[in-house]
Amino acid sequence: MEFNQGAFFEAHESLEDLWRSDLTPALKTGIQGLIQVAVACVHLQRGNEKGARGVLARALKNLQAGELPQGQPQPLLTALCVWQTWLGQAPAERGAAPPWPQFLL
Repeated sequence: MEFNQGAFFEAHESLEDLWRSDLTPALKTGIQGLIQVAVACVHLQRGNEKGARGVLARALKNLQAGELPQGQPQPLLTALCVWQTWLGQAPAERGAAPPWPQFLL
């Protein structure tokens, strides 16, 4: 999966195709959350921490409110919370960046 390979822009595009398909509202919300995670990661790859923080907060809400077609969302949610905490720290206080989030299928 592009997402787990760190190809977040490409994952965003593929997930948008899925999001546009005939899904239940709960699945659309969950997929939208995954899309937002991918977008947040693209922001991080490009050094836009402010953009990443905002999109990441919305992603967490959508992932918690929605459903996913398969996979285990809890490890992803945990990884996103780690990123939120890291981004909330002053740059001088941060350790190394956490690993990129993964979506376990």
